[in-house]
Amino acid sequence: MGKRRNNAFDHQLTKSKLRQTRKKEVRNWLDLPREIMILIFMKLGQVDIILIAQNVCSSWRKLANEPQLYRTITVQYQDFLRYFDFKPLSSGKFAMLFKEAFRRSCGQLVGISCETLLDQDLLNYVVGKPNSLKTLKIGMDVCISVVGFILIVKRLPLLEELDLLIGYYTNDLFKVIGLSCQKLRHLRVDYRNTPCSKMECERQAFAIARSMTHLHSLHLIGSKMSNKGLQAILAGCPNLEYLDLRCCFKITLEGDVPKELIGRIRKIEQQVSNLHVLMTFTCRPAQASNDQVLRQSER
Repeated sequence: MGKRRNNAFDHQLTKSKLRQTRKKEVRNWLDLPREIMILIFMKLGQVDIILIAQNVCSSWRKLANEPQLYRTITVQYQDFLRYFDFKPLSSGKFAMLFKEAFRRSCGQLVGISCETLLDQDLLNYVVGKPNSLKTLKIGMDVCISVVGFILIVKRLPLLEELDLLIGYYTNDLFKVIGLSCQKLRHLRVDYRNTPCSKMECERQAFAIARSMTHLHSLHLIGSKMSNKGLQAILAGCPNLEYLDLRCCFKITLEGDVPKELIGRIRKIEQQVSNLHVLMTFTCRPAQASNDQVLRQSER
C-alpha cells in the first residue's frame, strides 16, 4: 500500500512539475525587448499594424506609432484581397489608412510600394508635404494618369528608384523623370499589356538615353524598341551595369550593337522566344565615342 501511495504521489508531483515547466516556457510577448518588437512589427507591414496589431493592448498601440515602422509604406495585392476587396467604401478606407501611415512617419517616409488602390490624390497628398521619398513602386491597379504622374514626379527630386506599371507611357514622361529626378539610379518599366507602338518605344528609349545618364540599372520589360533604341541607351548611360530586356523581341544582341557598348554591361537579361537566356559580362573596355554612337543611332 505504501509503495502505491508513493507512486501516486510521485506521479502527481511529476505532473505538477510539468505544468510549472510549461508555464515557464510560454512566451509573454509583452516582456520582449522593444527592439525585438519593432522588428516583429516591421515583418507585419503597415496594413496589419494599423488594422490589427495596435488593437491588442495599450503597449502595442504605443509601439504602433513609432515613425521607423512607416519609413516605407507597402501595400501588396494580398492586403487588398484580405481587407478591401469588393467591400463598400474600400477606397475611402484605404485612403484613411494610407494618410494615417504617412502621418505616423513624421517626415521619415523614404519609400512607397503599392500594387493597388493608390491613386493620384494620395500621391499628391504625399508630395504636397515635405518628403524625402527615394523609392516609388507603382502597380498596374494604381489609378493615375500620365499627365498626373508628370506633375507628381516633378516634386520628387530625391528619387533614386522608380518602378512603373501604369499602363501607358509617353516620351514627355521620361523626359520629365530624367530632368526632375537627377539622383535616379534604378528605373523599371513594364510595357507588357500597354498600347505603346514600336515608334513610341523607340522615342522613349532615346528620351531615357538623353535625360537619365546616371542610371545604374534599367528594366524595359516588353519594350518594342529595336537595336537602334538599345544603342542609344548603351551610349547615353555610361554607368549602366544591369539591363533587363525580357520580352523585348525586336532586339538582337548579335546584330549591329557595338560590342564595346555591350561589353561594358555586367549583366544583361534577355528572353528569346520561350527560352530564358541570362548573359553575364564582366569586362569593361574603354568607352569609345559614346556621343558619336548616340548620334548615329538617331539617324
